[in-house]
Amino acid sequence: MDNKRDVFEGESPPVEYSDTSGGPDSDPQPVSLLSWTFSFAKVFLLLLSYFLSQYDKFIISYFQQDVVVDLNISSAGYGALTGYGTSVLSSFAVIPIAIFTDSSQARVWALTITILWWSLMVIFQSLCHEFWQVILARLAMFLGQSASEALAVSLIADILPARFVGIGESVLYVGVYIGEAISSRISSVFIEQDKSWRLAFRAIGITGLVLAVATRLIVREPQNKRRIILGHAQSPGRHLIASISEVWQTARYIMALESFWIITFSCAWRQFAGNIFGYYLPTLLQLQYPDQVAYEVATYGTIVGAVGSTACMTGGILTSFLSPRYPNIALHLTAWGGAISWPFVVTLTFSRTLASTPEGGLRILFGCLSAAYITAELWLGAMASLIVSLLPIRYKTLGYAIFALSQLLIWSAGPEIVSIAQYRAGVDTSDIPSYIETTRIILCVLIPFGYCACAFGLGIVIFTGKFKRDLARVRAAASEHATIEDVALSKKRTGAFGIGLGVLGAIVVGLTATSYALGT
Repeated sequence: MDNKRDVFEGESPPVEYSDTSGGPDSDPQPVSLLSWTFSFAKVFLLLLSYFLSQYDKFIISYFQQDVVVDLNISSAGYGALTGYGTSVLSSFAVIPIAIFTDSSQARVWALTITILWWSLMVIFQSLCHEFWQVILARLAMFLGQSASEALAVSLIADILPARFVGIGESVLYVGVYIGEAISSRISSVFIEQDKSWRLAFRAIGITGLVLAVATRLIVREPQNKRRIILGHAQSPGRHLIASISEVWQTARYIMALESFWIITFSCAWRQFAGNIFGYYLPTLLQLQYPDQVAYEVATYGTIVGAVGSTACMTGGILTSFLSPRYPNIALHLTAWGGAISWPFVVTLTFSRTLASTPEGGLRILFGCLSAAYITAELWLGAMASLIVSLLPIRYKTLGYAIFALSQLLIWSAGPEIVSIAQYRAGVDTSDIPSYIETTRIILCVLIPFGYCACAFGLGIVIFTGKFKRDLARVRAAASEHATIEDVALSKKRTGAFGIGLGVLGAIVVGLTATSYALGT
């Protein structure tokens, strides 16, 4: 039967879907409690892998002063270690990794190998004594970590029924908050016992090696659920290398979506604000409360872990149960949660100044921190499930990798921009009063900017109905078991993408060069 349906309408020729002889686009029949338990056990294992892949950045933020002294570098050098250059250069590896794993259906094997690789590189960092050695080790580490998120998100989308993907993705992203909570606890113990940051890195690396083995033994490659399938796709496992035509169709399909890129770059600004918050606020607060460092660090981590995890799971649950009736729910949680959160962030940054005593400042700090996290952190799992709902079945790892990498090119610039601002202001941790005054002003400008830019972009998507139109077209195609045969793009859209890529490339090159110039 050759019944073609126009889906994307506009200036360009439409995307066409044609019926296939595949089975119905529905979740499997109800399964036993044991099967459900095992499915969520696999999701929990993916949570651990993602948590550990993020863990080093939390540890290094709490040990900023020790790292700076140990490696004999400036605050700008620390920014180079944690910021733009080291993360971006290696993170482009996610695209070929995603293409290979999608075409060969080897996501679990790829995840296992990447965990082994970055774990070894974390251990190697603990053995380095020169700045350039640590830079190279972190470049290699990011090479392995780059694909962890996309692989885990893609696997969860196939492990769980579609209705519960939002909850599963939220379980995965709880790793972000657990990472901060545990790293703060560990760092507070290390601070009290005068232990080195190197020991913490070795512990992370060894744990990662064990987790890689457990992942390979427990998680099995799940079968792709039938959603949108690229035309002329080969059967899974038939070829180890994806055909160029299939990858090109995926890219063109994503380019044709009305809402995808606005959502992507809006979320990038949200991540930009959060990245600056996570890298610089712990050290800034420790400097403002020098006599309560252990207590402040431990309580800070507890709030981040408990409140952040609760907020993330709440967002996933709301999305799973409300999205059938309110498809924009994830967009609302992301946009307005951040917009409500930033006044609390500004207040906690100046908490010591607003209070007459350190104890009063800590009460303001912890109260505002809780309010900031419960409003701003509803979004990660909810947004992941929203993006997955738009992606082609065979190449959803690639689609999510494009989403994550595009964001990373923006949000990873956060620490580098702060370092440049500190460098221009001539401040360093050697002059603590000037460092505190300058850094908190920088943070109170950049963090609210990121939250508000996100709210503005997602507001456009919500009020113009772009996402609802994309989702309606995708669901219409999926309900007819459709296959994407072709995606035709207008010259205007193609030209805009070309210009956008050029501008983004120039920014990447410029910030990467600046990152290493300031760090040396």
